Amino acid sequence: MLGNRRPVARRALVLGATLLVVWGGEARADTERPVTQSTMREIFQALTVAYRLSFDDDPEQREAMTQALRALSNSAHRLLAHGGELNQSFDFLRASLARDAREALYHYESGNHRSARFVLQELTENCFACHSKLPSERTFGLGKEFLASVRIADLEPVDRARLEVATRQFDAALSTYEQALQSRAESPTYIDLNGTVSNYLRIALCVRNDPARAEKALLAFQKRPDTPRYLRDHVERWRETLNVLKPVLNSKRELEAARRAVAQAQSRAVFPSERYGLVQYVAAQCLLNRFVDSNPKDADVLAEAFYLLGVADAHITHGIWVSETEYFLEASIRFAPGSRFAEPAYAFLEEYILTGYTGSAGVNLPPDMSKLLDELRALIDSAN
Repeated sequence: MLGNRRPVARRALVLGATLLVVWGGEARADTERPVTQSTMREIFQALTVAYRLSFDDDPEQREAMTQALRALSNSAHRLLAHGGELNQSFDFLRASLARDAREALYHYESGNHRSARFVLQELTENCFACHSKLPSERTFGLGKEFLASVRIADLEPVDRARLEVATRQFDAALSTYEQALQSRAESPTYIDLNGTVSNYLRIALCVRNDPARAEKALLAFQKRPDTPRYLRDHVERWRETLNVLKPVLNSKRELEAARRAVAQAQSRAVFPSERYGLVQYVAAQCLLNRFVDSNPKDADVLAEAFYLLGVADAHITHGIWVSETEYFLEASIRFAPGSRFAEPAYAFLEEYILTGYTGSAGVNLPPDMSKLLDELRALIDSAN
Protein backbone atom coordinates (compact mmCIF):
# COMPACT_ATOMS: atom_id res chain seq x y z
CA MET A 1 0.00 0.00 0.00
CA LEU A 2 3.02 2.28 0.06
CA GLY A 3 3.84 1.99 -3.61
CA ASN A 4 2.61 4.14 -6.49
CA ARG A 5 -0.02 6.48 -5.07
CA ARG A 6 -1.74 7.44 -8.28
CA PRO A 7 -4.24 4.55 -8.78
CA VAL A 8 -5.32 4.82 -5.14
CA ALA A 9 -5.82 8.55 -5.45
CA ARG A 10 -7.87 8.03 -8.61
CA ARG A 11 -10.34 5.74 -6.88
CA ALA A 12 -10.74 8.34 -4.14
CA LEU A 13 -12.03 11.09 -6.44
CA VAL A 14 -15.63 12.12 -5.86
CA LEU A 15 -16.41 14.78 -8.47
CA GLY A 16 -19.35 17.02 -7.75
CA ALA A 17 -19.61 16.16 -4.04
CA THR A 18 -19.88 18.83 -1.38
CA LEU A 19 -16.47 20.21 -0.52
CA LEU A 20 -14.50 21.37 2.48
CA VAL A 21 -11.26 22.69 3.87
CA VAL A 22 -9.72 20.60 6.65
CA TRP A 23 -9.00 21.75 10.19
CA GLY A 24 -9.01 25.52 10.48
CA GLY A 25 -9.47 26.13 6.75
CA GLU A 26 -10.60 29.28 5.01
CA ALA A 27 -14.26 28.37 4.65
CA ARG A 28 -16.47 31.34 3.89
CA ALA A 29 -18.63 32.28 6.86
CA ASP A 30 -21.81 32.35 4.81
CA THR A 31 -21.47 28.73 3.64
CA GLU A 32 -19.64 26.89 6.39
CA ARG A 33 -21.94 24.60 8.34
CA PRO A 34 -21.67 23.90 12.07
CA VAL A 35 -21.04 20.20 11.36
CA THR A 36 -18.02 21.17 9.25
CA GLN A 37 -16.53 23.34 11.98
CA SER A 38 -17.08 20.62 14.56
CA THR A 39 -15.62 17.87 12.41
CA MET A 40 -12.57 19.94 11.48
CA ARG A 41 -11.93 20.49 15.17
CA GLU A 42 -12.24 16.74 15.80
CA ILE A 43 -9.76 16.01 13.01
CA PHE A 44 -7.27 18.49 14.40
CA GLN A 45 -7.56 17.12 17.93
CA ALA A 46 -7.10 13.52 16.75
CA LEU A 47 -4.18 14.44 14.50
CA THR A 48 -2.35 16.30 17.25
CA VAL A 49 -2.57 13.31 19.59
CA ALA A 50 -1.54 10.80 16.91
CA TYR A 51 1.29 12.98 15.60
CA ARG A 52 2.80 13.46 19.05
CA LEU A 53 2.60 9.75 19.84
CA SER A 54 4.09 8.81 16.45
CA PHE A 55 7.55 10.03 17.50
CA ASP A 56 7.90 7.29 20.15
CA ASP A 57 6.56 3.78 19.71
CA ASP A 58 5.78 3.43 23.42
CA PRO A 59 3.91 0.14 24.10
CA GLU A 60 2.05 1.82 26.94
CA GLN A 61 0.68 4.42 24.52
CA ARG A 62 -0.42 2.06 21.74
CA GLU A 63 -4.07 2.01 22.78
CA ALA A 64 -4.13 5.81 22.87
CA MET A 65 -2.48 5.89 19.44
CA THR A 66 -5.04 3.45 18.03
CA GLN A 67 -7.92 5.48 19.41
CA ALA A 68 -6.49 8.70 17.97
CA LEU A 69 -6.04 7.15 14.51
CA ARG A 70 -9.58 5.74 14.61
CA ALA A 71 -10.95 9.15 15.53
CA LEU A 72 -8.91 10.75 12.75
CA SER A 73 -10.16 8.26 10.16
CA ASN A 74 -13.78 8.47 11.29
CA SER A 75 -13.79 12.27 11.26
CA ALA A 76 -12.07 12.47 7.87
CA HIS A 77 -14.65 10.13 6.38
CA ARG A 78 -17.44 12.11 8.01
CA LEU A 79 -16.14 15.17 6.19
CA LEU A 80 -16.18 13.14 2.99
CA ALA A 81 -19.94 12.74 3.37
CA HIS A 82 -20.93 15.97 5.14
CA GLY A 83 -18.55 18.70 4.07
CA GLY A 84 -19.22 22.41 3.74
CA GLU A 85 -20.38 24.01 0.50
CA LEU A 86 -16.95 25.10 -0.72
CA ASN A 87 -15.38 25.29 -4.14
CA GLN A 88 -14.54 22.29 -6.28
CA SER A 89 -10.78 22.66 -6.10
CA PHE A 90 -10.76 21.08 -2.61
CA ASP A 91 -12.52 17.88 -3.63
CA PHE A 92 -9.42 15.80 -4.28
CA LEU A 93 -7.76 16.85 -1.03
CA ARG A 94 -10.83 15.95 0.99
CA ALA A 95 -10.84 12.44 -0.44
CA SER A 96 -7.05 12.14 -0.18
CA LEU A 97 -7.12 13.04 3.52
CA ALA A 98 -9.74 10.38 4.25
CA ARG A 99 -7.73 7.78 2.31
CA ASP A 100 -4.48 8.56 4.13
CA ALA A 101 -6.15 8.53 7.56
CA ARG A 102 -7.67 5.12 6.81
CA GLU A 103 -4.33 3.81 5.55
CA ALA A 104 -2.44 4.98 8.65
CA LEU A 105 -4.99 3.23 10.85
CA TYR A 106 -4.77 0.04 8.77
CA HIS A 107 -1.00 -0.14 9.13
CA TYR A 108 -1.06 0.56 12.86
CA GLU A 109 -3.75 -2.02 13.62
CA SER A 110 -1.76 -4.51 11.50
CA GLY A 111 1.28 -3.98 13.73
CA ASN A 112 3.25 -2.12 11.05
CA HIS A 113 3.90 0.94 13.20
CA ARG A 114 6.72 2.39 11.10
CA SER A 115 4.52 2.45 7.98
CA ALA A 116 1.69 3.99 9.99
CA ARG A 117 4.02 6.72 11.21
CA PHE A 118 5.25 7.37 7.66
CA VAL A 119 1.72 7.68 6.26
CA LEU A 120 0.62 9.88 9.15
CA GLN A 121 3.49 12.29 8.68
CA GLU A 122 3.06 12.38 4.89
CA LEU A 123 -0.65 13.01 5.40
CA THR A 124 0.22 16.60 6.20
CA GLU A 125 0.90 17.17 2.48
CA ASN A 126 -2.88 17.22 2.07
CA CYS A 127 -3.05 19.97 4.66
CA PHE A 128 -0.28 21.93 2.97
CA ALA A 129 -1.99 21.73 -0.41
CA CYS A 130 -5.29 22.80 1.12
CA HIS A 131 -3.97 25.69 3.19
CA SER A 132 -1.77 27.09 0.41
CA LYS A 133 -4.65 27.78 -1.98
CA LEU A 134 -6.20 31.00 -0.68
CA PRO A 135 -5.08 34.23 0.99
CA SER A 136 -5.14 34.14 4.79
CA GLU A 137 -4.53 36.58 7.59
CA ARG A 138 -6.26 34.40 10.17
CA THR A 139 -4.27 33.02 13.08
CA PHE A 140 -4.90 29.59 14.53
CA GLY A 141 -4.05 29.47 18.22
CA LEU A 142 -4.49 25.73 18.61
CA GLY A 143 -1.95 25.16 15.85
CA LYS A 144 0.64 27.23 17.67
CA GLU A 145 -0.02 25.32 20.89
CA PHE A 146 0.34 22.02 19.04
CA LEU A 147 3.70 22.96 17.52
CA ALA A 148 4.96 23.90 20.98
CA SER A 149 4.04 20.44 22.25
CA VAL A 150 5.81 18.28 19.64
CA ARG A 151 9.47 17.65 18.91
CA ILE A 152 9.38 19.92 15.88
CA ALA A 153 13.08 20.73 16.25
CA ASP A 154 13.84 17.09 15.39
CA LEU A 155 12.22 17.45 11.97
CA GLU A 156 14.02 18.38 8.79
CA PRO A 157 13.28 22.01 7.78
CA VAL A 158 11.07 20.96 4.85
CA ASP A 159 8.99 18.67 7.09
CA ARG A 160 8.83 21.33 9.79
CA ALA A 161 7.61 23.98 7.34
CA ARG A 162 4.97 21.62 5.98
CA LEU A 163 3.70 20.98 9.51
CA GLU A 164 3.67 24.72 10.19
CA VAL A 165 1.52 25.27 7.10
CA ALA A 166 -0.73 22.38 8.15
CA THR A 167 -1.36 24.18 11.44
CA ARG A 168 -1.73 27.56 9.71
CA GLN A 169 1.43 29.10 11.16
CA PHE A 170 2.29 30.73 7.84
CA ASP A 171 4.83 33.29 9.01
CA ALA A 172 6.74 30.60 10.88
CA ALA A 173 6.64 28.43 7.76
CA LEU A 174 8.05 31.22 5.58
CA SER A 175 10.92 31.70 8.04
CA THR A 176 11.60 27.96 8.10
CA TYR A 177 11.64 27.78 4.31
CA GLU A 178 14.02 30.74 4.19
CA GLN A 179 16.34 28.91 6.59
CA ALA A 180 16.10 25.81 4.39
CA LEU A 181 17.07 27.85 1.31
CA GLN A 182 20.29 28.80 3.10
CA SER A 183 21.01 25.43 4.73
CA ARG A 184 24.36 23.95 3.75
CA ALA A 185 23.08 20.51 4.74
CA GLU A 186 21.57 20.17 1.24
CA SER A 187 22.78 21.28 -2.17
CA PRO A 188 20.88 24.10 -3.91
CA THR A 189 19.90 21.69 -6.68
CA TYR A 190 18.33 19.27 -4.22
CA ILE A 191 16.62 22.14 -2.37
CA ASP A 192 15.02 23.19 -5.63
CA LEU A 193 14.07 19.70 -6.82
CA ASN A 194 12.54 18.58 -3.51
CA GLY A 195 9.89 21.30 -3.77
CA THR A 196 11.27 23.77 -1.23
CA VAL A 197 11.39 26.67 -3.67
CA SER A 198 7.97 26.10 -5.21
CA ASN A 199 6.30 25.44 -1.85
CA TYR A 200 7.86 28.59 -0.42
CA LEU A 201 6.51 30.57 -3.37
CA ARG A 202 3.02 29.15 -2.88
CA ILE A 203 2.89 30.42 0.70
CA ALA A 204 4.58 33.75 -0.02
CA LEU A 205 2.39 34.50 -3.06
CA CYS A 206 -0.95 32.69 -2.66
CA VAL A 207 -1.34 32.97 1.11
CA ARG A 208 0.58 36.11 2.05
CA ASN A 209 0.67 37.99 -1.30
CA ASP A 210 4.23 39.11 -0.60
CA PRO A 211 6.34 38.87 -3.79
CA ALA A 212 8.87 41.35 -2.33
CA ARG A 213 9.71 38.97 0.51
CA ALA A 214 10.01 36.08 -1.93
CA GLU A 215 12.31 38.10 -4.20
CA LYS A 216 14.60 38.88 -1.27
CA ALA A 217 14.77 35.23 -0.22
CA LEU A 218 15.53 34.07 -3.75
CA LEU A 219 18.28 36.67 -4.09
CA ALA A 220 19.99 35.20 -1.03
CA PHE A 221 19.54 31.70 -2.49
CA GLN A 222 20.99 32.85 -5.81
CA LYS A 223 24.06 34.29 -4.07
CA ARG A 224 24.99 31.05 -2.33
CA PRO A 225 28.50 30.16 -3.50
CA ASP A 226 27.45 26.58 -4.21
CA THR A 227 24.45 27.47 -6.38
CA PRO A 228 25.22 26.12 -9.88
CA ARG A 229 25.17 28.42 -12.88
CA TYR A 230 21.99 26.96 -14.43
CA LEU A 231 20.07 27.45 -11.19
CA ARG A 232 21.37 30.99 -10.71
CA ASP A 233 20.06 31.72 -14.19
CA HIS A 234 16.65 30.29 -13.29
CA VAL A 235 16.50 32.23 -10.03
CA GLU A 236 17.35 35.44 -11.89
CA ARG A 237 14.36 34.88 -14.18
CA TRP A 238 12.11 34.11 -11.19
CA ARG A 239 13.22 37.27 -9.42
CA GLU A 240 12.53 39.36 -12.52
CA THR A 241 8.97 38.01 -12.57
CA LEU A 242 8.48 38.60 -8.84
CA ASN A 243 9.48 42.23 -9.25
CA VAL A 244 6.50 42.91 -11.52
CA LEU A 245 4.01 40.50 -9.97
CA LYS A 246 2.15 42.60 -7.39
CA PRO A 247 -0.47 44.08 -9.76
CA VAL A 248 -0.99 40.66 -11.34
CA LEU A 249 -1.74 38.99 -8.00
CA ASN A 250 -4.09 41.84 -7.09
CA SER A 251 -6.07 41.59 -10.32
CA LYS A 252 -9.85 41.41 -9.93
CA ARG A 253 -10.10 39.60 -13.26
CA GLU A 254 -8.44 36.43 -12.01
CA LEU A 255 -9.20 34.11 -14.93
CA GLU A 256 -7.88 36.54 -17.53
CA ALA A 257 -4.74 37.25 -15.51
CA ALA A 258 -4.15 33.52 -14.95
CA ARG A 259 -4.60 32.83 -18.65
CA ARG A 260 -1.91 35.40 -19.46
CA ALA A 261 0.42 34.05 -16.76
CA VAL A 262 0.20 30.49 -18.12
CA ALA A 263 0.76 31.72 -21.69
CA GLN A 264 3.83 33.68 -20.58
CA ALA A 265 5.20 30.66 -18.73
CA GLN A 266 4.70 28.43 -21.76
CA SER A 267 6.38 30.96 -24.03
CA ARG A 268 9.53 30.74 -21.90
CA ALA A 269 9.94 26.99 -22.43
CA VAL A 270 13.01 26.61 -24.61
CA PHE A 271 13.74 22.99 -23.71
CA PRO A 272 11.74 20.44 -21.66
CA SER A 273 13.68 20.61 -18.39
CA GLU A 274 13.87 24.40 -18.06
CA ARG A 275 11.65 26.00 -15.44
CA TYR A 276 11.82 29.69 -16.20
CA GLY A 277 8.04 29.94 -15.92
CA LEU A 278 7.76 28.61 -12.35
CA VAL A 279 6.69 31.92 -10.81
CA GLN A 280 4.05 32.49 -13.49
CA TYR A 281 2.63 29.02 -12.88
CA VAL A 282 2.46 29.62 -9.12
CA ALA A 283 0.84 33.02 -9.70
CA ALA A 284 -1.69 31.37 -12.02
CA GLN A 285 -2.57 28.90 -9.28
CA CYS A 286 -3.12 31.74 -6.81
CA LEU A 287 -5.41 33.55 -9.22
CA LEU A 288 -7.32 30.47 -10.32
CA ASN A 289 -7.97 29.26 -6.78
CA ARG A 290 -9.42 32.67 -5.94
CA PHE A 291 -11.49 32.61 -9.13
CA VAL A 292 -12.94 29.16 -8.43
CA ASP A 293 -13.61 30.23 -4.84
CA SER A 294 -15.86 33.00 -6.23
CA ASN A 295 -18.25 30.20 -7.24
CA PRO A 296 -18.67 30.75 -11.00
CA LYS A 297 -21.64 28.88 -12.48
CA ASP A 298 -20.70 28.68 -16.17
CA ALA A 299 -19.50 25.14 -16.96
CA ASP A 300 -17.31 26.28 -19.86
CA VAL A 301 -15.63 28.85 -17.65
CA LEU A 302 -14.99 26.23 -14.98
CA ALA A 303 -13.61 23.89 -17.65
CA GLU A 304 -11.04 26.51 -18.61
CA ALA A 305 -10.15 27.31 -15.00
CA PHE A 306 -9.54 23.67 -14.11
CA TYR A 307 -7.62 23.03 -17.32
CA LEU A 308 -5.29 25.91 -16.47
CA LEU A 309 -5.01 24.65 -12.89
CA GLY A 310 -3.94 21.26 -14.25
CA VAL A 311 -1.36 22.77 -16.59
CA ALA A 312 0.08 24.95 -13.81
CA ASP A 313 0.09 22.13 -11.26
CA ALA A 314 1.99 19.83 -13.62
CA HIS A 315 4.83 22.38 -13.85
CA ILE A 316 5.21 22.93 -10.11
CA THR A 317 7.40 20.57 -8.08
CA HIS A 318 5.49 18.64 -5.42
CA GLY A 319 6.24 16.05 -2.80
CA ILE A 320 5.67 12.45 -3.81
CA TRP A 321 2.47 12.11 -1.81
CA VAL A 322 -0.05 14.59 -3.22
CA SER A 323 -0.47 15.89 -6.76
CA GLU A 324 -3.73 17.37 -8.02
CA THR A 325 -2.80 17.49 -11.72
CA GLU A 326 -4.92 14.50 -12.77
CA TYR A 327 -7.90 15.68 -10.74
CA PHE A 328 -7.85 19.17 -12.27
CA LEU A 329 -7.64 17.86 -15.84
CA GLU A 330 -10.34 15.27 -15.29
CA ALA A 331 -12.59 17.88 -13.68
CA SER A 332 -12.10 20.18 -16.66
CA ILE A 333 -13.39 17.48 -19.01
CA ARG A 334 -16.31 16.49 -16.80
CA PHE A 335 -17.48 20.08 -16.31
CA ALA A 336 -17.87 20.62 -20.06
CA PRO A 337 -16.87 17.69 -22.32
CA GLY A 338 -18.00 19.70 -25.34
CA SER A 339 -15.92 22.77 -24.55
CA ARG A 340 -12.81 23.79 -26.47
CA PHE A 341 -10.71 22.85 -23.42
CA ALA A 342 -11.82 19.21 -23.30
CA GLU A 343 -9.49 18.01 -26.08
CA PRO A 344 -6.32 19.72 -24.77
CA ALA A 345 -7.19 18.62 -21.22
CA TYR A 346 -7.57 15.03 -22.41
CA ALA A 347 -4.33 15.12 -24.41
CA PHE A 348 -2.45 16.57 -21.44
CA LEU A 349 -3.99 14.04 -19.04
CA GLU A 350 -3.34 11.09 -21.34
CA GLU A 351 0.32 12.01 -21.73
CA TYR A 352 0.68 12.71 -18.00
CA ILE A 353 -0.79 9.33 -17.04
CA LEU A 354 1.03 7.26 -19.67
CA THR A 355 4.43 8.77 -18.90
CA GLY A 356 3.78 8.27 -15.19
CA TYR A 357 3.32 4.54 -15.73
CA THR A 358 6.16 4.07 -18.21
CA GLY A 359 9.54 2.69 -17.15
CA SER A 360 12.27 0.30 -18.21
CA ALA A 361 9.69 -2.50 -18.50
CA GLY A 362 7.49 -0.45 -20.82
CA VAL A 363 4.03 0.97 -20.15
CA ASN A 364 2.30 -0.66 -17.17
CA LEU A 365 -1.06 1.12 -17.12
CA PRO A 366 -3.42 -0.15 -14.40
CA PRO A 367 -6.90 -1.21 -15.57
CA ASP A 368 -8.65 1.54 -13.62
CA MET A 369 -6.55 4.20 -15.32
CA SER A 370 -7.23 2.72 -18.76
CA LYS A 371 -10.93 2.65 -17.93
CA LEU A 372 -10.79 6.30 -16.83
CA LEU A 373 -9.20 7.43 -20.10
CA ASP A 374 -11.77 5.44 -22.12
CA GLU A 375 -14.62 6.99 -20.11
CA LEU A 376 -13.36 10.53 -20.59
CA ARG A 377 -12.73 9.90 -24.30
CA ALA A 378 -16.32 8.69 -24.67
CA LEU A 379 -17.66 11.76 -22.86
CA ILE A 380 -15.85 14.09 -25.26
CA ASP A 381 -16.86 12.11 -28.35
CA SER A 382 -20.54 12.03 -27.32
CA ALA A 383 -20.53 15.79 -26.71
CA ASN A 384 -19.18 16.63 -30.17
